Amino acid sequence: WSSDVCSSDLQKWMIELEEERRVNDAKILELMAKAEQESANAQTEQQYAQVAVVNTEIAHMRAQSDVLNRRIDNLLRAIEIRSNHHIGVKSLEQKAVKGVTE
Repeated sequence: WSSDVCSSDLQKWMIELEEERRVNDAKILELMAKAEQESANAQTEQQYAQVAVVNTEIAHMRAQSDVLNRRIDNLLRAIEIRSNHHIGVKSLEQKAVKGVTE
């Protein structure tokens, strides 16, 4: 992490990723409903082909969702590592101050 990336920036990025995931998940549900409706009403080859197109879109959106989940998980791990690093540095600083005052 560079020193110019602060906790509020990380939190903002996390919120943006979670919102993107929420929108993506809503699109998946919408496409699933569309595919189900089109499948129930399909009577021609062209209509069944359209259902296949919608199912392909669903697969693509699910892949995007997986990528978003991995990005969110990686960001959470990075935030945890950063937090642990700051805790460790503070602990060392406190020990150094105790050593000087003793």
